[in-house]
This record gives sequence, C-alpha cells and structure tokens, in this order.
Amino acid sequence: MSGNVLYTEEGGVGVVTVNRPEVHNALNMETIRELRDLCLRLRAEDALRAMILTGAGDKTFLSGGDLKEFRHLKTVEEARHMVSSMKEVTDLLAGFPWPVIAAVNGLAVGGGCETAVACDFRIASRSAKLGYRQIRLGIMSGWGGGPRLVHLVGKGRALRMMTTGDLLSADEALAMGLVDQVVLPDEVMTSALALAETIAGNAPLAVRAYKRLVQITVRVPLEAALEFETELFGPVWVSEDHEECVRAFFEKRKPSPQGR
Repeated sequence: MSGNVLYTEEGGVGVVTVNRPEVHNALNMETIRELRDLCLRLRAEDALRAMILTGAGDKTFLSGGDLKEFRHLKTVEEARHMVSSMKEVTDLLAGFPWPVIAAVNGLAVGGGCETAVACDFRIASRSAKLGYRQIRLGIMSGWGGGPRLVHLVGKGRALRMMTTGDLLSADEALAMGLVDQVVLPDEVMTSALALAETIAGNAPLAVRAYKRLVQITVRVPLEAALEFETELFGPVWVSEDHEECVRAFFEKRKPSPQGR
C-alpha cells in the first residue's frame, strides 16, 4: 500500500486508518483500491475478533469522495464504476463476520458518513459533525448509505438528513441513534479500543453468531429471524468455547475461548 491506508493489529483487534489528513481523509480511487484490497485480505485471513476504522488526525473521520479527482468523471459508466468500487468496501465492512467500530474522530460527511453507517458501532468525538451532504453537490448517496441510514434511524429522520444536507452535532446524532457513544476528543480511540477488546475477549463463535443474527434479522420477517436464531444456537452450544466458558465459570477464572 502507498500509505493512504494504515493497518495495525494486536490481540485480535485490527485498526484501519485512512491516512490523508491533508485532504480531510477524502477517498480517491487509489485509496478506495487500498481499502478494498485490505478488506479482502482480512476477510480471507479471517483471524480478527473485532476491527476499528478511523481517519488520521483529529479533525476528520472521512470526508467522502475526493472531489478534485471525481469531478472529472463525466459519464454514467465512470460514475457507476467509482460508486460500485467503494460500495464493495462498505459491503465488506458491513458483511465482516466480526464487529466493526467506526471511531469518528471528527467530520464525517457525505460518503464518510455512509462509511461510518456501514460499520456496526459508531463512537464519536464530542466535536464531530455528521451529515449526508451529497444533496449540496446535486448528487445522492451511492455507497450503500441511503438504505443503511433508513434501517438505522428510520425513514423520516433518514430522508430529512439526506434531503437537507444538514450537519448534526455528535449529541444530536446520539439522540437519533446515528452514533452509539459520544466521548471527549482525546478519548475516541481509547473508547473504541476498549469496546473492541471487550468484544475480542468474548467467545468468538458466539460473537459471530450474534452478528450474523443481526444481519439476517433486519432483512427478514420476525418469524424467520426467530427460526434462524434457533439454527445458530445449536452449534454454539456444542462448541469448545461454550465448554471452556462453563469450566471457567465454575473454576472462578477468566475463560480463554479459542473460536472452536
């Protein structure tokens, strides 16, 4: 990678950082390709227990597409190629078997907000601002953020965000369910890591089963989701992780589940 995307990993927690602070962590095609390649590699390795996505610096999480580059896209085919390339990334984030946390360390606008919404959790700096600003440029969401926003905050709130382009404060975003936690600016990564480490310390098979259950539940009728929960329960119950956690409970020690 060229350095537009940084990656570290420790204790089953991966941290992905978009490293273009000089342009507010805007995503050009090179950065999108780097994110895609990294996401595909991590999915193939399937070794993580939790992941954090953030932006470099303390001003911007992601500011969406790089307008300096994308303004030269003049045909429907070029536009669709760009949008499908980044939508593959957001689909990967949403579809990872492990939970993904957006550490929203600053401005998250347009496609940047869409990317945050593709993650499972959003921890925001008190100074962060979030919004779907695409309407101000005469365009719409295209990285999967429209439908995901409706599922996250409801039809009316989503439509208002998308059609006004208003920026929300972190507290406003928390009140409507757009973010899950608001912390001081210097506590964003600490809080994201704490959540990731808590998740990573739990039984991996059960965590993955819960994520799969949530993914399915938002797509199917309640009755089907209830049946799917029962299907997921059996393999988790007979797992080595369950046996280890039960032993640890009776032995009054911390369990050490291995994902088996």
